[in-house]
This record gives sequence, C-alpha cells and structure tokens, in this order.
Amino acid sequence: MDSAYSKLIRETSNNMYRRATLEILQGGEIIFGSPIAGKYFVQEFENERPRGGAFFKTIKEAEKHMIEYEKEDL
Repeated sequence: MDSAYSKLIRETSNNMYRRATLEILQGGEIIFGSPIAGKYFVQEFENERPRGGAFFKTIKEAEKHMIEYEKEDL
C-alpha cells in the first residue's frame, strides 16, 4: 500500500466491494466506553456500510489488516 491513508476498493463480480479506512487516535481517548486498545483504528465497510473495526498498536499492523480485509471474498 502506498500510504496508510490510501483507500483500497475491491470490486467483485456482483458489484459488491469492501474498503477500510485508517484513523490515527490521540492517547487517552475513550471509545465504546473503554480506553482505546491501540493508537490506530481501522474501520471496515461493505458497499459503503460500516461493518466493523479493530484497534492496532502499530501502523504496520493496521495496514496489513486493511489489505487482508479488502482481499477477502464477500
């Protein structure tokens, strides 16, 4: 991936796609009522609808997850 901010879109034969976005969080933030588990938050989308997300401690882990998520079959 060229940049952590790049958005990858994976088209499938039925015109459904996945994408992931990366948000860099500030220390001490509270998400879903709990302290964050990592500085990097990856939000997952299917057909522009939020489907989930995950926290990561390093940007490399976050980028790896984004690439793997977008490669998965729908």
